Parts: sequence; C-alpha cells; structure tokens
Amino acid sequence: MNKTNYHKLCAKSVSGQITLDEKQILENWINTSPANNAYYNEISRAWNLSEPPVMQQIIDVDEGWFRVEQSLEFGSKTENIKTPGSTFQNLKNLIGRLIQPHYRPAVYSFATVLILAVGFILLRDQFLSTGLQEIVTFNKQKMQITLSDGSQIHLNCGSSIRFHKDFSDTVRQVILLGEAFFRVSHDERPFVVITENASTRVLGTQFNVHARNTRTRVIVQEGRVKLSSIQETYGNVILSKGQMSQVAGNVSPDPPEDVNVEHLLGWLKDRLVFEKTPLGEILDELERYYDISVKSMDPELDQKTITATFEDESIETVLASLCLTLNAKFEYDEDIYRIINKP
Repeated sequence: MNKTNYHKLCAKSVSGQITLDEKQILENWINTSPANNAYYNEISRAWNLSEPPVMQQIIDVDEGWFRVEQSLEFGSKTENIKTPGSTFQNLKNLIGRLIQPHYRPAVYSFATVLILAVGFILLRDQFLSTGLQEIVTFNKQKMQITLSDGSQIHLNCGSSIRFHKDFSDTVRQVILLGEAFFRVSHDERPFVVITENASTRVLGTQFNVHARNTRTRVIVQEGRVKLSSIQETYGNVILSKGQMSQVAGNVSPDPPEDVNVEHLLGWLKDRLVFEKTPLGEILDELERYYDISVKSMDPELDQKTITATFEDESIETVLASLCLTLNAKFEYDEDIYRIINKP
C-alpha cells in the first residue's frame, strides 16, 4: 500500500468510515514512524476543530480523494506563501470548482475537504484566531514562505514551521521540525529558530537548520549565528560563514567545522547529498523525497554510513547505488522497497 492510500485511511478513520481491517492496517502504519503518527494527529486535530456537515447520503471517501488528486498539483512544485488570505481564497476557489453536480456526492464528504485543505497547506491555528500559523510540507513537497518582517524561508519536504503572523517588539521566533533554509532580514530584534533540542539566534543572515531525530545541524551561508543547546547549561558556539555545527540530544554543540556549504545544501537545487550519513537516515530522506516506503531488513545496515550525491535519479537507481556500496540488494513488494543483505 502506498502513502496515498494510507492518507485516505486517515480520512476514513477521523470520519468514522474505517473498517476493522483498515483500522489495523492504519495503526500499524502510524506506529511505523513518528512522521506517520504526526500526520495522523494533524488530521485528527483539524477534524476536531470543525463540525462536519450533516449528510443523509452515503459518502464515498475513495471517490472524493480521487477528485481531489485530479484537482491538486502535488509534488515538488514550490508555493510562495505571502498572506493567509490568498491561500484560503485559492482553496475556496478550488472547492468551488469541485462542487459541480456530478462531484457533489464525493465532495460533500468532510473528510475529503479536510484532506484537500491539509494537502494544499496546513494552517490550522489560524482558525483559532491566535495569530499563530503552522505550515507543513508533505513528501515530495517544498515551499517558500515570506514572513511579516520580509524574511524568507525555504521549507524542505516533510517539515513544519510555526510562527506568529506579527512578531513581538522584542524577538522574532519560529519553531521548526524538519529542515529549512532561512534568509533573515536584518532587524534590531533577534531572529530565533527553536528546535526540539536547540536554538539558533541571529540578527540577519542566511543559514540552514536541519532538525530531525533529536539532532539539530546548522550550516551558515552568510553572516554569523549562535547555536545553543536547549539546555542552557551546555553553552553555545558562534558559527561564521562556511561553518557547521550540530547538537545531538541534550549535549553541548559541536565545535565549528569548515564545510563546503554549496555542496551540503544541495537540497535547495533538488540534489540529494549525504556525507557519512547512516543508512537509516538516508532511507528516511528517500521516503520524504520520493514519497515511497523503504526500509532495511537488517538493523546493522541502518548504522553503516555512506557518502553519496544524487541528482535527477530514479529511486531504483539510487537504491542500486546504495546496495552496491553495502554489498546488499533491494526488492520491491506490496508498495515497499526492502534492502536485504546478500548471503
């Protein structure tokens, strides 16, 4: 089963239309990774924030999802988000085009409309009128965001960011899960990126933050950045142009290291770049980049590190290259790629 089908099961679950067999399949998928669990939780929260319309006819979620996929342009196409109003106007127009007489039985499904909104862009907190916005990208989707201070954010696949529409008079703060590149407009107010285990503080510069699996890695393209552990007692480091550091868990940041910034930030140009990266992390990235399911069948393989760069390659070519390095092979069955040690 591919990810699209799992996402449809999420819609069926929150709308109460899921069967017992489907529920078991969905629960297994949710427990597979934190990303899957987070996706389902976002769907559930968004559903709970609104009241579904009362419908007398039988709703076909599968048909609704099909209509949505025909009308949305998913994938790696980037979107430039400037104001919430324009986003919701586009969504309103899209729904308006969908609600034609021959589409109504499907589109009236609240689950379908919910998935439509989430798939296009998730701005759940705007409905609460708190001023706090959350933007989420899914697999194969990247996004460009312009903040109220003029700062720009390039959000990578499978990431989320929260921020207030209007920053306070003393600080500009965003909360990141995943990866993003920041071009911060110079301002007397510090700009702070909060992750699970670290904070990055600047006044105005260009830098990349990668925050996954309790590890935060920062690469500076221009200017200077202060990287601190979320535990203040562990101190901080100052990074300058062309330097990198990371915080792994709740420890002190690594000493600054000179790196090839353009190479390591290849994701901005649709390249996959891995530098001494464990296979387990590489497979996670491939799932986000290609929107596929892939896993190794040997825990020891997950720990082996690989250095490689891929550009405009199919997933089969990438996996073949990785397996050649690992003396392994891959198989494809039931919508899942599996990497297996050679006998």
